[in-house]
Amino acid sequence: MNTQSIVDQLKNKVEECLKGVQQQLDSSFNIVEAFLDQLPLAHHHLFKSLYHPTNIHQLTNSRSKTYNKFQYSLKSQVHSSLTLIITNKKIENNRKHNNQHQLNLKTFTYNLLQDKSINQSEYCGAITINKDNTIVLVGCNKQIEVFEFKQEQLKLTQLLSENTGYVLTLNFIKKQNQFLFGNRFGQIIIWFMNQNSQWECQQILNSHYNYINCLIINNNDDFYHIRN
Repeated sequence: MNTQSIVDQLKNKVEECLKGVQQQLDSSFNIVEAFLDQLPLAHHHLFKSLYHPTNIHQLTNSRSKTYNKFQYSLKSQVHSSLTLIITNKKIENNRKHNNQHQLNLKTFTYNLLQDKSINQSEYCGAITINKDNTIVLVGCNKQIEVFEFKQEQLKLTQLLSENTGYVLTLNFIKKQNQFLFGNRFGQIIIWFMNQNSQWECQQILNSHYNYINCLIINNNDDFYHIRN
């Protein structure tokens, strides 16, 4: 529920209370008028002139105007007070959230898992991991090593060599079981995963004549920015 909804609900509560006060005032005036009608002087000409309908009407109008001013003033003050209280509460909540975030940042550390590391003797030009954090691709010279990442362990499952140039960039396509890479000869090669969970070359694009140093894919997987 947003701030405006809370303020509107509380304003409705205040208006209900004010209506109750108005009803109580009307009831009290009715009781007083009934009591005055029962007094022995109720039929005296001075009493009648004092409580002439015109005078009573003027008194009622004056009472109504005064009450309306009071009601408007009270609503304005209540609205301002509620808005201030809710704003201060939001500021306090944001401050607590930021403090907790800073605390999390301070306590966050990486640990090097020496016994689970893999040493690569070849040149590694690119590395990427899929969105599920289950597959790691490493570009080693002219080949791509495919690792299964499970329980903090890397297991080599496939070696891809459908390439004649050094692997310079690797990118997973988020919405499909595909990835692509660029090499030093300006080629972009697309791979897909077959029914046996093995990667196969799907397409080779030869429209560039220089190094493919960077590939950026948007969130919809339908636009590639190429830097060479």
